[in-house]
Amino acid sequence: MWDDSGHVVTNYHVIAGRPSGRRGSAIGPPNKKVMVKLPGHEEAVEASVVGHEADKDLAVLKIDPATLAAPLVPVQVASSAELKVGQSVLAIGAPFGLDWTLTSGIVSALGRDIDGAGGRPIKDCIQTDAAINPGNSGGPLLDSQGRLVGVNTMIYAPAGLGGNVGIGFAVPSDTVSRIVTQLITHGSHARPSLGVSVLPDQLRRHYARLLRRELEGAIIAEVVPGGPADALALTPWIGKDTHGGVTLGDMITGFNGAPVKSNEDLMCMVEEAKPDEPISLTLMRGCDPDRVEQVLITPVRRQTLMATLDEMDAADSRRGPPMPQPKGMWWGR
Repeated sequence: MWDDSGHVVTNYHVIAGRPSGRRGSAIGPPNKKVMVKLPGHEEAVEASVVGHEADKDLAVLKIDPATLAAPLVPVQVASSAELKVGQSVLAIGAPFGLDWTLTSGIVSALGRDIDGAGGRPIKDCIQTDAAINPGNSGGPLLDSQGRLVGVNTMIYAPAGLGGNVGIGFAVPSDTVSRIVTQLITHGSHARPSLGVSVLPDQLRRHYARLLRRELEGAIIAEVVPGGPADALALTPWIGKDTHGGVTLGDMITGFNGAPVKSNEDLMCMVEEAKPDEPISLTLMRGCDPDRVEQVLITPVRRQTLMATLDEMDAADSRRGPPMPQPKGMWWGR
């Protein structure tokens, strides 16, 4: 329970349906009906989905406090940045359907990167040996004072066993606080976006080998019409031309002075940016080391790009199956 207004935090994969087939979709949209079981209430109550962020495996639900006999008690939140390896933690959940189960352990490691429900790594996750099993997903990881330090999201399951082997992971509370605040305030697709997709790192490294030179950065694959990148005339990767050559797009190599060496570097930096506040990008125009320049770009919320992206998806479907050339990862999603 996040606040006394009835907001509830859980994992996105807990409420997600089947994949919708949309470009870049690794998991389906949220189920239309979600039921929440509360302590002290015999019957589950219906909740609406306020917003979700698949890349962080987080979702926010809303129940009506007026329909409940007792007042809601929100969780206290601690900063995950203050955690230490060896610190005691508690996990609460319903492993294998056993409601209100509490397990204990320690923080085994910090700074782990795990794959989220959206297919991208969740940075700086907490590793714990507190027993976490199917049914713990979306439950809280607490410190010894009962304060939230993470949201349990995944276990390590060698050979697909699906049971606890002493290695579980939680989304850190600092990430949870930031994403949940965005979802409550602005709904889904509220994260900042530059309005571009980027060429997969594997393809970028492939071209680097062909050209026999380094290509460290994020190469622009597509530009969303009307987005921030389009306004600055950023050039996307074109692919093979009529002569069999490849025309590379602009490559982003720096973000507010910090180096960008891969797509994940850039995507994580964009996530931390604030919409409507300008940032500085270092660009290598056409991947040409002699054409490096700095540009100011103002990210927008992905919500403003969704209509254009839907139109591009519809155009793709009318054209039939895509050509066998890798697409980038959409930030407009």
